[in-house]
Amino acid sequence: EKALVDTIQVELTQRKAAGEEAVMLTPGNYGAEFIREGLGLDPDRAVQVSNFIGDALDICRELGFRRVCRIGHIGKLVKLAGNMLNTHSRYGDCRMPILAAFAGAEGLPPEKIARVLSCVSCDDALSILDDAGVKEATMKRLMEAILENLRHRAGEETQVRCAMFSKVYGLLAVS
Repeated sequence: EKALVDTIQVELTQRKAAGEEAVMLTPGNYGAEFIREGLGLDPDRAVQVSNFIGDALDICRELGFRRVCRIGHIGKLVKLAGNMLNTHSRYGDCRMPILAAFAGAEGLPPEKIARVLSCVSCDDALSILDDAGVKEATMKRLMEAILENLRHRAGEETQVRCAMFSKVYGLLAVS
C-alpha cells in the first residue's frame, strides 16, 4: 500500500511541478474508460489513485492543488458517502447499506429497501431505484454526501468536484 501511495505522490508532485493547478483523480480502468468514452477527455490527464482517495486528497492539499475533480464508478464512490476514504473491500463493503439508506430517505418503500440490501452489484440496486422512480433523487443526495466528505478531507482552500457513473446507466450525478 505504501508503494502505491508513494507512486500517487510522485505523479501528483510531477504535475504540480509542471504548473498544473487542477487535477482529475480516478480509481482505475473504469474511470479512465469513462473519461475517454463518456466525457471525451484524455484519460492520461487523470491520476489513477486506486482505493486511496483519502491519501490522494491529502497529497493534493499538501501540494497546493486549487481544484480536484474525482471521477469514478458508483461502486467505489458510494463508499465515499459513508466517509470511507480508502475504498478497498477489505476495509468494508458498505455499498448496499448506504444506497438503501439514501434511497429510503427519498421514499423507497421498505420491501424495496430490503431488495437493495440483498443486491450484489450497484447496477442491480440502481435497477430497483430506477423502477421505483427514486434513482435521480437518490443519486443527487448521495453526491451531496460524497462532496461533503471529499471537501472536508481536501480542506477549504481546495475546490472539489465529482462525477459518478455506472457502466450500465452512464453518468449518474455531477457536482
